[in-house]
Amino acid sequence: MTLLQRLVTSVYSSKTSFLLFGLILGIIFSSGNIIAEEYYEGFIDTSLPQPLKDSDVKLYQQIFALQEIGEIEKADMLVGQLSNRILVGHIQSQKYLHPNAWRSSYDELRTWLSNYSDHPHASRISWLAKKRKPKSASNPDSPKKGYLNGVGQNKPQRWRASIPESYTGRASPRQTASIAYQVRRSNLQREPTNANKFLSNPSSLRFLTPSEEAHLRGEIAHAYFIYGLDDKAIITARQAISKSPKTAYMGYWAAGLASYRSYQYDLAGIFFRTLADMEDAPDLLRSSAAFWAYRLSLRENDPENAIKFLNIAKNFPDCFYGMMALQISGQKIFVDFRQPEDTDDFVSWLSETRGGRRVLALLQIGDWAKASRELRYLYGQASSVQRHDMMMFAVTHNMPGLAFRLADLHFRDTGEAFNLALYPQPETHVNFDIDPAIIYGIIRKESSFYPLARSQVRASGLMQIMPATAAFISKDRRFLNVNRHLLNNPDINLKLGQDYILHLLETAVVDQHLFKLLIAYNAGPGNLNKWLKKIDYREDSFLLLESIPARETRGYVKCVTMNIWMYRMKEGGSASDFRTFVAGEGSSGEIAFLKADVSSD
Repeated sequence: MTLLQRLVTSVYSSKTSFLLFGLILGIIFSSGNIIAEEYYEGFIDTSLPQPLKDSDVKLYQQIFALQEIGEIEKADMLVGQLSNRILVGHIQSQKYLHPNAWRSSYDELRTWLSNYSDHPHASRISWLAKKRKPKSASNPDSPKKGYLNGVGQNKPQRWRASIPESYTGRASPRQTASIAYQVRRSNLQREPTNANKFLSNPSSLRFLTPSEEAHLRGEIAHAYFIYGLDDKAIITARQAISKSPKTAYMGYWAAGLASYRSYQYDLAGIFFRTLADMEDAPDLLRSSAAFWAYRLSLRENDPENAIKFLNIAKNFPDCFYGMMALQISGQKIFVDFRQPEDTDDFVSWLSETRGGRRVLALLQIGDWAKASRELRYLYGQASSVQRHDMMMFAVTHNMPGLAFRLADLHFRDTGEAFNLALYPQPETHVNFDIDPAIIYGIIRKESSFYPLARSQVRASGLMQIMPATAAFISKDRRFLNVNRHLLNNPDINLKLGQDYILHLLETAVVDQHLFKLLIAYNAGPGNLNKWLKKIDYREDSFLLLESIPARETRGYVKCVTMNIWMYRMKEGGSASDFRTFVAGEGSSGEIAFLKADVSSD
């Protein structure tokens, strides 16, 4: 049995039937001959210029697939059969950068750089060449400049005051910033009492304006709430409000949450309603307070105020609670997802450039990941019109990471939201067993659709899968070492990620609950279980969310939930599935589409 066949068998031995997917799974071995399966079927766009012959298309597909699983010698035998060698630079870079199947020499790397300094892998090859350069050897060529780094950004769903609020006319703004840093560090270290003592010291207060003091006391109050000390949270929040009633935004928010959790609903209503009525409050906090004021008004059978605060909240659709309010209001929602059209001028420009011709060849063999990286080099030499056309081209030709990045840049520069690019969907051979909106919503936050993304803790690929998670889900421990690089394969990563989500949904701690699922995916099921035992959230999904100790996880859940909603709207889904959360106590948090029977075509 070949390495590939063993990999296929071991990764999904528990599946009785599945669709072969990914570059790895697109090859079978039979009697010593390599037979290309229809891995790229549906990915090749014949509307574009086709620089490769059909025979070369098949050869390139086979070569890249063989090299990815470490069959370097078999791949080398095929390279000589190519009639068009336009993608040989990609073949060599894949070979030279393979984690365990090939150790490249300095001469190989230097020669590659002399030929392909404009190549997407030039920076990595250059880094490796410098590591392996003998002292007596000449320096390699430098990579061409102008590569567009970075990924599209999700809008943050958390707010924190800037301190100092202004540097103008301040005697010691650095000292002010240092005080804020010390307070916030103590809060993160679960020591809000120490933060409070430090802040109350006259030597600290002399460097703060009343507004800055109010902001920091509000953050301390919120830390008390997070650590389950509701009485102290309310007391500290009142101190913040007394210092600056018009700007103690976090104080009102923390006091409202702490009062609500301690069953002081009338008091919670005062704090939430006051903050919701403050027109100068940050959008995130004002929409949050308005939504919670709406929930309290429902509890008090006060429809007039319920409608008032719901209307305030829904004025902020880019915020988590504003999005929730917009959905439950019954207001008809229209999101523009118009399909762009390629321009002949842009395709002609691609045909005239070396990197552009490689883009067309890569798309012809169905490799959108490599094609998108080629376009990132071309971005630096593109005009503003060509950059806009590049965004449209990326959407149309299955380059979701690039589309998201360019749309995000376009939005920051112009304020125009090109939603089809801001919320892209990669083509995949993976069959979906859950609503794809959940998968895409997670990917958008985890990796921004960049398949080579890797975190500091070694999570990799589109869905940021940890090697240990991949080994557990696939029952193949080789993902811990020799096959770790396969997590960068989009289809393999997506399949493993979906199987992990399905596993989490069936656990007792998640139990088909959306927020719990996202908490477990971000922070781990162990942390979720620990928090559920400590937090008195009374089966209230929103109270659970706001009580999670990890700030990153709170923001993550809000951001991914918003992404899911946008993808459901893109596919014509219903917003009503989210409404079960709004009732408060007794709301299960289970969402119907988690268990929907959906599949890709």
